[in-house]
Amino acid sequence: MALTEIPIELSSTPSIVDGGNATAITIDSSEKVTLSGDANPVLEVSRGSENTTNINLKYNTTLTGQLSAANEKFQISAAGSGTEMEFYVNGGKRLEIDTSGNVGIGLTPGAAYKLQVAVATNTVSTGSPAASSIANISGGTTTVGDGVSLQLTNISGAKETAWRLSAVTASGNNGDLVFSGYAGGSTYPERLRIDSTGNLLVGTTSTIPFTFSSGTGAGITSGGTVMAGAAAEAGLFNRVGSDGTIIQLYKAGGIVGSIGTGSSLLTIGTGTGNLVFANALVAPCSDSSAGSSNGVVDLGAGSRRFKDIYLSGGVNFSDASGGVTYSAGNVANTLDDYEEGTWTPVIKSIGTGGMNATFTATNAVYTRVGRMVHVAAYLSGINLDTITGGGYIILDGLPFNAAAYGDFSIAYKTGAAGTAGNIIGGYIQTGAAYAYLMRSSGTEAVQTSTDLQMSKAMINITYPAP
Repeated sequence: MALTEIPIELSSTPSIVDGGNATAITIDSSEKVTLSGDANPVLEVSRGSENTTNINLKYNTTLTGQLSAANEKFQISAAGSGTEMEFYVNGGKRLEIDTSGNVGIGLTPGAAYKLQVAVATNTVSTGSPAASSIANISGGTTTVGDGVSLQLTNISGAKETAWRLSAVTASGNNGDLVFSGYAGGSTYPERLRIDSTGNLLVGTTSTIPFTFSSGTGAGITSGGTVMAGAAAEAGLFNRVGSDGTIIQLYKAGGIVGSIGTGSSLLTIGTGTGNLVFANALVAPCSDSSAGSSNGVVDLGAGSRRFKDIYLSGGVNFSDASGGVTYSAGNVANTLDDYEEGTWTPVIKSIGTGGMNATFTATNAVYTRVGRMVHVAAYLSGINLDTITGGGYIILDGLPFNAAAYGDFSIAYKTGAAGTAGNIIGGYIQTGAAYAYLMRSSGTEAVQTSTDLQMSKAMINITYPAP
């Protein structure tokens, strides 16, 4: 089909006269074309439904861009493989789209990013909004918990991942920043929150999860407190590799203690005053790596004393530097018993028809330290005449059986030292819990003796128990 050029005379009401077979209008590029008037639209380009309507833009006869009207679509196209699209406002380029589809706002886009934005920098804590903000997504709601969101979605086949970053209305004047994760369906449960006062909260909206009796959550307050509430371990710390400190504790910038590990054992302490915890053992160590410590650490102090110590074993006094080395069951250096109490002295005869003497006992007490037993008592008003039967006269009622033979003397007593029947002491036999009384003549006191003398006595006996 041949093309016909039709000259156009522009007036207040522009008109184009169809030349019969004309399909294009060519205007000499050396002429300035001006459309003016009160008509709306001033210019209309229309084509039938068979194809897209295009307005082609050329530079030096080369097609550079198109404005197109397709089926319910408006298109702006940069033609050619090397043609970029640029948008200018107030004489300056404000946006550019390169041939790969990368967008640059205020700059030329690079190949690594789909969108790049250049903004002025300033103090980000001031301004409403700050001049350095890349975007401002705003909405308006007074409903607590509602707000506006930015969503990131990744869909691959049946797998769908989505996260929402939301600014939500809180009960105060300022809102909270909330991170929500997709959980299927239309649910986006909250995963993390930064509240209006700067507290970081994970799995909870409470700032006191450490007080929970049920429920879980963790957080870091704007004041620096780390807190957690959990149904299992509320804190897990793992030092990978060498022995040493796992947690370092400070006060006003200075180290006050640490929790660490040495030889896979737990250590707690500070300086050289550390304790290492092993299976069924607590011992001193020199540092958080469980270094050796011997004879350095005290348990308690003059004004910092423990109240009671409960032991099922004993206190070992072995001297690793020159005496017996410590070992489990080292009984020779272990103080394994201490006991205080009262006992009931009895003076009687043993054998057939044995009977008791009468007397008054005061301050009858005993103390056992390890195997050694010490008993004491004051006996007054002793009447040996009430013993009318039996054989040897004994002091009975000792609190423990004897582990070996032993003897004792009575310094404070009645009777003249030279009198043969004066009772001056006694002896204990192995396995017995009583003592034979001895006369000054060197023989045991027996019921048939007629010269026995003892009306009062201070008893002090020390003997070994099993």
